[in-house]
Amino acid sequence: MGLIGRIVQSVIENNLRQIQTEIYQGYIKKSWQINPPGMDSVPIADDQGVVILIEQTQGKSISIGVYPDTQAEAGEVRFYSRNSAGVEQSFLWLKADGTIEINGSADYAVAFDDLKSGFDQLKSDHNAFLLHVHGVAGTPPVPPAVPSTASIDASKVATVKLPK
Repeated sequence: MGLIGRIVQSVIENNLRQIQTEIYQGYIKKSWQINPPGMDSVPIADDQGVVILIEQTQGKSISIGVYPDTQAEAGEVRFYSRNSAGVEQSFLWLKADGTIEINGSADYAVAFDDLKSGFDQLKSDHNAFLLHVHGVAGTPPVPPAVPSTASIDASKVATVKLPK
């Protein structure tokens, strides 16, 4: 049987997280928190929690989570953190179209090595131009006829978006 109630608090007992959920006024159900492997999260007081009874005897229950902030669509996974007042602070959103949003989607991430390669090429071209223009005393400078082909386009990782 499943029970829904208001999270009162969570405490660590015997290296396990115990969630205390008020099922109805004055009745607190204590249960162990169960999370997927690799996840550690703590519900905030006043979240609506879900408790599942394992057996029909006292004390045999688990807390399986809280009602989520429903923004993810079919096939998506969204992780988020909140401050103690429950206000979202950061998120990681694995979108159904293959993109990953980290705290927003206003800008793109870049691959540093590709960006550095393009920058180094531009710097090399610029330095060669300066040497050509200023390297021969008494000779009027002649600009090079071939523009630089340096580019940072290859550094764009279109499947990861970051905030500005």
